Amino acid sequence: MTIMMMTREQMLNRFYANDAGYDGQFITGVLSTGIYCLPSCKARAPKANNVQFFERPEQAEEAGLRPCMRCRPDDFYAGRDLDGEVVEQLVGEIYADPSAFDDVPGIVARGGMGATKTNQMFLAHFGNTPGQILQRSRLDRFAELLSASSGDVAQCAFDSGFQSLSTAYDHFGRRFGLSPAAFRDMEKRVLLRWPKPYTVQPVWTYLTRLDPEITVWETSADTKHGEVPMHLEVTDQHLYLSFVGEPDRVARHAACREVTRWFGFGQDGSALTGDETIRRQVFQTPGLVVPQTRNLFEALMWVVVGQQINLSFAFRLMCRLREICNHRVGDVLLLPNANQVAHLDAARLRENQFSMRKAQTLIDLAQWFDEHQPQLDQWQCLSSKRLQRMLLDLKGLGPWSVGYLLLRGAGRLEMIPQGDAGLLAALRRAYGDFEKGFPEQHMSQFFPLGGLATMVYWQSLKETI
Repeated sequence: MTIMMMTREQMLNRFYANDAGYDGQFITGVLSTGIYCLPSCKARAPKANNVQFFERPEQAEEAGLRPCMRCRPDDFYAGRDLDGEVVEQLVGEIYADPSAFDDVPGIVARGGMGATKTNQMFLAHFGNTPGQILQRSRLDRFAELLSASSGDVAQCAFDSGFQSLSTAYDHFGRRFGLSPAAFRDMEKRVLLRWPKPYTVQPVWTYLTRLDPEITVWETSADTKHGEVPMHLEVTDQHLYLSFVGEPDRVARHAACREVTRWFGFGQDGSALTGDETIRRQVFQTPGLVVPQTRNLFEALMWVVVGQQINLSFAFRLMCRLREICNHRVGDVLLLPNANQVAHLDAARLRENQFSMRKAQTLIDLAQWFDEHQPQLDQWQCLSSKRLQRMLLDLKGLGPWSVGYLLLRGAGRLEMIPQGDAGLLAALRRAYGDFEKGFPEQHMSQFFPLGGLATMVYWQSLKETI
């Protein structure tokens, strides 16, 4: 939703709410003081009749306004964010060597910002606390060390930064669905336990939505070690993973980690709270997660193909795209990769009911992805704000697209696809007709789990989004 799509009332509402989720979408000019601000600015709120909105800083400056010294919109639009850069550096150091940090106070000391500000900055830029990122990085390192060695499990845990074996084993089991020893000794058929609580069917329905009648999902994990084909089956208690062919030990481990990411094993929605409507839906679908796409480009394809059309037509177009590109790993037909789409002729897509604009946008973005090859392990050290700015600069992507891509492709649970039709329909069903600005104000209460709350509302419609 850009300034051209938002009403003045909606922008005033978000500005008075100091909503950082709208930073980069409009500029607030304060005529009484001669400055312009980001929507998240914490300075004293001006009267509404002294406010004028702009799309870009250049427009505000042409109107004679100067950047606010508190929220620094000029730095934001130039890609400079000193606090964000400090947090990104800290997160990079944590993922590079989690054992270097004994605990959260160690992270606070390294950043030099104080405990309260460190926590606020981590939440603002990554949607996670320092403790959550430290735990995730330790679990990732634990799995990497188990893959690299057939040695002592306990030593791998300690070398990952864990100081308690019981804590390490418990969190590892919840994150990856099996014990560290079973992970290390993984064979061709693997039994994974669902996290508790966990609601299986909505996740399975989403992941297999192009082939809704199947009971065995023939797919492949896109890993650094290449594609790893497999068969997946689910029951209420377990996820069964069977590798096809003879992938080596490291490839099996990487593929298993990818599968647990798709099924949201590492997500924690226990802090999601709200009014009676959302509490009732959470009760009906306990442990609901946001399913993840196989890779970032797959999320992008859903974003572009699904824009401004209904779900059934989007599914039809995705199936046709799959057939056109004929991307196979063994006998498994998969959605195409960026290189394949980048070399398509827009006319070929046009012949298959793609609009010319949708076809060209998809090809252009595929060429960008093919050139830059963005990877999840690179993005995990970049703040959501930086990723938003980077993606919004790409022609064809707006706030809804970027929010959806980061939520579904990168697991950023704080992201909300702004203006999403399914979310608006769910809110109307739950609360009736609402005033302008209600969706943004209502969803802001769920931060940093707004994306998970969105999934809960989607599920209330009993549709796969």
